[in-house]
Parts: sequence; structure tokens; C-alpha cells
Amino acid sequence: AGIAEMKAGLKAMFDHGLPALNTARAMLGLDPLNSVIDQLKPARKILLGISRTFDFATLPDPEGFAYVGPQLDDPAWTAEWDSPWQQDDPRPLVLVGFSTTFQNHTAVLQRVVDALATLPVRGLVTLGPTIVPEEIVPAENTRVVSSAPHNRVMKEAALVITHGGHGTLARAMGHQLPVLVIPHGRDQDGNAARIVEHGAGLMLPPASGTDEIAAAVKALLHEQAYRDGASRLGAAVGRETRESPVVEELEALCARAYA
Repeated sequence: AGIAEMKAGLKAMFDHGLPALNTARAMLGLDPLNSVIDQLKPARKILLGISRTFDFATLPDPEGFAYVGPQLDDPAWTAEWDSPWQQDDPRPLVLVGFSTTFQNHTAVLQRVVDALATLPVRGLVTLGPTIVPEEIVPAENTRVVSSAPHNRVMKEAALVITHGGHGTLARAMGHQLPVLVIPHGRDQDGNAARIVEHGAGLMLPPASGTDEIAAAVKALLHEQAYRDGASRLGAAVGRETRESPVVEELEALCARAYA
């Protein structure tokens, strides 16, 4: 019953977009679908935009699937960002980025800010489109913004704190940064477990208090083992990204389609 309920919930979530999808299909002369998930049925192959190393995947790929590594760039709606801190500021930069969709995470974001306020760090908190800056009370050493280009900020960061969505994690891994994951659901618990297993970070429950968050931040910043784990994982993810077979996979699918 549990699995059936999960499948039904997943289907209902995606089917919110069914009218828009069917409108687009009609414009292309395609028949309407009964469910968004039906869009996947005719797929010849599914390309997994995730790191094989991160996923503990073995060779060969399952039939009908192929790992092609993370395929990510900063979203088009991301605002420009100029650091408000002096270039020679010695305090490590902590990037905080949770979900771009609402997961009732305002309270935990505030506890993260409060935890960073107790530490000799700089904190940049990116809220995404579902939380407005006025909902968070910043500390002296934090800046709260609606968005910022994570790829650029991570070049200067020492640590990432996130809910564990794949996009933010993939960027953090690519920059070889240790991660504190505070998962709120969806794929995030599994992603957090993988980060911990790789030795690249820590996981805390969303109800964690300020002291627990501060202690985890201190450990990730000062214990070499986490930096080493993030470096190992990040090197593998970077290699998979550079050597991604995504173009070859797409060309092979096109060749079969027009053969």
C-alpha cells in the first residue's frame, strides 16, 4: 500500500502540468496524454544526468539507461552577484541554498543563519523564488538574497549547506566542497546518505537546533577528512562531466530514428 500511495502521489504531482503539456503536444500535432508520466513510455533510452560515482552505480548500465554525468548550468533567472565582503576577508564563505520550490523550510533556514552567527564565517543565503528576504532575519555576518549564481559563488566558498536537491549537490561536488545536507523529502534523504557514505559531508534532520548545525559546520570546516572526501568525490564527478557521453548517446538515438 505504501508503494502504491507513493506512485499515486508522484503521478498527481506531475499531472498538475498535464494541461500545459497536452497544449504543447497539440501544437506539434501529437495526441493528448492521460498522464504526464505516459510521456516516458515511448522513450528508447533514458539518460541519467547524475554522477555514476555518486550513485554507486556499477557497469554496465541497466538496459535502456545510460549515465551521462551532471548536465547543469545556473538558472536563467539567477541574479548577478558581487561579494559584499572585502577580498582579503579571512573568514571562510558558507553558501546556503535550499529548494527553489516550497518545502516549508523557512524555519530551518533561520536556524542556519542563527548558527552561522555564532561562528567566524561569512554566510550567503540564497532563498529561491518561494521565500522573500523579509521572512529571514539576517545576522551581521550573513547576506540574504533571492538568488545568486551558485557556480560562481562556489569558486570562493569553503562549504555548502543545502536541502540535498541534486542540482545544488552536483554543483557542490563539482567544486569539491564539503556539504551539510538537511533533507526535507523527495530524493534528498538518499542524496544525503550518499554524501555521508562518500565522506564528503554530514547529514542533519530538519528539526536540528542551532547548536547542532553550528557543530556540524565547525566539523566540516576544520576536519581534513571531509575536505579529502569532497576532493575525491569531486574529482570523479568532474571527470565524468568532462568525459560525458551525452552527445554520442543523442547522436546514436537520432541515427537509429532515421535509419
